Amino acid sequence: PGARWPQGGEEDYCEGDGSSGCHTFLHYGDKASTQVLHRHAFDLSQWHTVRFERRNHVVKAYIDDLTTPVWTYNGSSRTLPDTKKQVVLQQECRPSGCPAGTTGTEDIQIDWITVDNPA
Repeated sequence: PGARWPQGGEEDYCEGDGSSGCHTFLHYGDKASTQVLHRHAFDLSQWHTVRFERRNHVVKAYIDDLTTPVWTYNGSSRTLPDTKKQVVLQQECRPSGCPAGTTGTEDIQIDWITVDNPA
């Protein structure tokens, strides 16, 4: 069992509901709305190499250029709690709501994913 939510933190690195980009949500604290938020604007209908790195309370986002981060967040043990996390691939419905009934399509393609835990 992991830490309580949201106090234990939830880190959504590329969450979205369309093909024009995604958001990073770093949840922490006593309310689900207590979070760090950043939008990454790029065309998700095309293939990209995306890397998120979290080390020593710092999150870095790389899109295609894996040497220069497009975004860096310098957090703390409060905003990026040192708790056990799980990898979840999460897709959202549009803000107007999910499709009614059983019609509609979704096509999420991931070539590969790795999770490293450097000592």
